[in-house]
Amino acid sequence: MKELNSTRYKGLCFLQEDIGRDVEIAIPIVFAAEHFLNCEVIFELKWNAHLITKHKPDFVIIPANCIGSLIYHKIAKYADELNIKIYSFISEGNFNTNINHNFFGFNNERHFYQDFVQCWSKRTLEYMSEKAPDQKDKYVLTGAAGFDRYVMYDFAQKVDFLAKYNKEKFEKVILYSGWAFGKVQYELGRVEISQDPDKREAKVNWVNEQRVIVRDMLKHAIESNPDTLFILKQHPAEYYPGLNVKQLNEMSELADYDNVLYVTGHVENIHDLISVSDILLGFETTSAIETWLMSSQPTIFLNSEVDFDRVDIYQGCCIAGNPEQLNNYIQEFYNTGKIVDFETDDLKAKRNEIIVNSIGFGDGYNHIRNLFYFNETLHRIDRKKIKYTRNKEFFRLYLFFKIMKPFYKIGLVNKLPWFSKFNWVFKRYKLEHVPELQAKYNPFIERFYKEQNLTKDTLLEFWKSQDLKTK
Repeated sequence: MKELNSTRYKGLCFLQEDIGRDVEIAIPIVFAAEHFLNCEVIFELKWNAHLITKHKPDFVIIPANCIGSLIYHKIAKYADELNIKIYSFISEGNFNTNINHNFFGFNNERHFYQDFVQCWSKRTLEYMSEKAPDQKDKYVLTGAAGFDRYVMYDFAQKVDFLAKYNKEKFEKVILYSGWAFGKVQYELGRVEISQDPDKREAKVNWVNEQRVIVRDMLKHAIESNPDTLFILKQHPAEYYPGLNVKQLNEMSELADYDNVLYVTGHVENIHDLISVSDILLGFETTSAIETWLMSSQPTIFLNSEVDFDRVDIYQGCCIAGNPEQLNNYIQEFYNTGKIVDFETDDLKAKRNEIIVNSIGFGDGYNHIRNLFYFNETLHRIDRKKIKYTRNKEFFRLYLFFKIMKPFYKIGLVNKLPWFSKFNWVFKRYKLEHVPELQAKYNPFIERFYKEQNLTKDTLLEFWKSQDLKTK
């Protein structure tokens, strides 16, 4: 095990959004890198990868394991060509290992450009080692860093949240965390639903059928409980920014009910919505694990059929197979303060098992486990080998958005059909929310370190206790 890095290094962290999942994962890791490892990290929009030639970083941080978007993959490849070290984290690491899962995503070369590929759990690490053994020396067990915030942070209070939306008359609040049913509306989404062309039509038809079933279950619950506020949260990856398609999913047709708050995009973080709710509903969602880490509130999946390809999170939840069963669970909770089916010893034990199998650890230290490999990556930097040459594709993208920015400011972009799809890029161009989130979250992380007595000395001791090592 190497000592903590002491050399002053500068890095770039590329993001698609300035709020949401990836930035939530990045902030604790970046804070720890700056706090313990003498680093400075600058955030940039992923479309501005050309700025590598301006900032001249020693390393780059890329979300989604360099595979979650084609641009991320290209940035990783570009950085590798420049001999810049790459550190990446996984955004969706709890995948089903009982089927043939494509964990390379957009990486058609099937080659990881980073030194370490973080796995959320031992289960997924073993799966990747079996399916792509040629790179198994890169696979490391870190846990899911994005889930640490449920242990470290303070979240929204119900009274404040309800006042924000003028919903103070409601005392009962139920959250539904959406599934990406809306992807069936566009071609790329249908490909993501099923990468097998021969099975795609059948899978899309099944998804459409399930969408209607879940919608009708939600509708029945909403109409049967007019004194309860239902927060319906759209899945963050359901639609791509700039996609000009009317949103149709399992909840969009229910948005106009008086006791419904339909939350789209990244307007609210899922952790705040969980915090203000009494019950979590879902079709299939890792928000159930987040709920278990934060509180003891019941989690209920709306599944007319249970046996389909998915991870085992549902085994720790109550299952409502029809509208009447869902409403019975709701009534039981508000009449007695609990749902008996959710409180069984078997289900409690299963939830603990699922946390280990899904996110590795639920102790708030996953970003610290990640930091071990970040430190190892820093020790492998060789500044003499780094070259900051221009990439033609990224340079053209950079010029395009620079040239179009004045037209965006005067509102012309919105009036041009072809250019309007880039409107979202200009809105996020400066990643304005990132420093706001850092100012909000960093004190929580620092408080956690103090409570845990996590210093440079005890950090090394923790790493040793975890038997973290490179292969």
